[in-house]
Amino acid sequence: MDIEKFLNEVRLKTDLNDLITPYTNLKHSGRISKGLCPFHKEKTPSFTVYQDTQSFYCFGCGAGGDIITFVMLSQNLDYMDALKYLADKTGVKMPDSNIDSKILKLRSRIFEINRISARFFHNALYSDSGVEALKYLRSRKLSDKVIRHFGLGFAPLRANLLTKHLKEKGFSDYELEQANVVYKHRGELKDRFFNRIIFPIIDIRGNVIAFGARAMGQVNPKYLNTSDTQVFKKSDNLFSMNFAKNSKEKYMILAEGYMDVIAFHKIGFFNAVASLGTSLTTAQAKLISRYAGEVIIAYDSDDAGQKATMRAIPILRKEGVDVKILKLPSGKDPDEFINSTQNAAIKIKNIIKTIKNDVEFRLDKLKSEYDLTSINGKVRFINKACELFAELPSGIERDIHINKLSSDENIDKNVLKDYVKKILRKRIKTNENQKSIESIGIKSENSPRMLKNDKISVLEENIIAYIMKHPEDVGNSIKELYGNFAEYMMNKDIFAFIVKKTDQKGVCTFSDFSSKFSAEVMGFMSKVLATRGFNIKNKQQLQEYVELLVCEYKKLKLKNTDNIPVDQLEDFVNILKKHKQ
Repeated sequence: MDIEKFLNEVRLKTDLNDLITPYTNLKHSGRISKGLCPFHKEKTPSFTVYQDTQSFYCFGCGAGGDIITFVMLSQNLDYMDALKYLADKTGVKMPDSNIDSKILKLRSRIFEINRISARFFHNALYSDSGVEALKYLRSRKLSDKVIRHFGLGFAPLRANLLTKHLKEKGFSDYELEQANVVYKHRGELKDRFFNRIIFPIIDIRGNVIAFGARAMGQVNPKYLNTSDTQVFKKSDNLFSMNFAKNSKEKYMILAEGYMDVIAFHKIGFFNAVASLGTSLTTAQAKLISRYAGEVIIAYDSDDAGQKATMRAIPILRKEGVDVKILKLPSGKDPDEFINSTQNAAIKIKNIIKTIKNDVEFRLDKLKSEYDLTSINGKVRFINKACELFAELPSGIERDIHINKLSSDENIDKNVLKDYVKKILRKRIKTNENQKSIESIGIKSENSPRMLKNDKISVLEENIIAYIMKHPEDVGNSIKELYGNFAEYMMNKDIFAFIVKKTDQKGVCTFSDFSSKFSAEVMGFMSKVLATRGFNIKNKQQLQEYVELLVCEYKKLKLKNTDNIPVDQLEDFVNILKKHKQ
């Protein structure tokens, strides 16, 4: 069975409504079902499932796609793992003689390498070679129970012990390099980690996917992580998410490092996680938003920690997560505070009850940057505060903060409201221009357009929606459209993919996009299907839309041309007359 036959059989045996029902209650109305979105917090149902196209779209957060996309998002799987999940669920055997099966086999081997390596490191911690490392961990007040809970270990100083151990287990040099537990130096394999404390990184399904390693002594870098592999992408994962996802708390604590997370867990905060040596990413924020509606940022109190906090706030807010900031007494870091304070859990819980949200935190920070006793300092502070208010998505939230600032600084609230509206109008105009250049994450770098063109967007989206519902109707007109006007397209990458897939297998279905495009683009495609899917009724209307789109492209092409050939101008005018309505 080839991959196309496999996908078709899986789709035939999988009903999207049945797949989604365990995650949210759906109410059916004809060929459409609605429910609360499983990917963001909401009170009014905006999550819609379309039976005809076996697609879903959330009008609240923009998540959307097909059965494969839903499995990827709900299970936090990549494309190949999502296929394997659906294969297991439907009983359809995945194809063997395919490059994808080789990738699956390699991934399976890397998981096994990581599992054996984690056990090796843990045993080494309790061996003669790990005496100093164990002593260090106990000096940080980690009990054997905590060490076992996180599977902490030690990479011995003696060279290549892990490499030899894994080779004896039958793993090839290639597999070990792909797992990134070794590296090649002058043709010889060497252990990637040595004389370091090891922190296994475990995904939400319980697989060891990577390792973090802390140096013993004054060695740089202090922390070293596994590089990205077939099973691990640093920017997509969080340390201890495998525990935090099962927490009964409605919020998560976002800490800066491994030891801070472990310290929180020691005192009962099993909802603590940390990014992996990098600033918080959008992918990590999305992962958090699936399990919690609120995040308490507990970064270090130094300058680096405060800057990281300021960067994390808008990333989390964009994913619909409420944000608060934890400030511990005396400016202590979480690990330091917990290990030096009696009844630390009770004290942290009391602090959390009165904690400030991110807007109050940022306002306090702004106040500290300006001299509010001077007129200039006060004006600058108020200008910056209004810019901050303009970032808030909720008009109610903006109003509350404007009223408070008006009262605190004795300034007419209407003056503040007008200034915030002015900032908002300016930002909306800037965003509209930007969207004309970059359409929902799909960059058209060669496009000469620098201004918004709604007509082209609408026409392209209607054509794409029709093609997704009637892939058999992709004819020469669509291929010629792409061939002649690709540089002017708002959705160049999508049209390119449609043409390529059609040439390869005769049709391009909606689900074909899952293997190529990101979840954000699949969301965009689902939105197009949901909002434009019924506008073009037949092949004749499709041709009329294509002609209208050609007309719009020609407008762009001829816009800055001083000497337009007469024959082109006549054609152009004729098309305008034909499609005046």
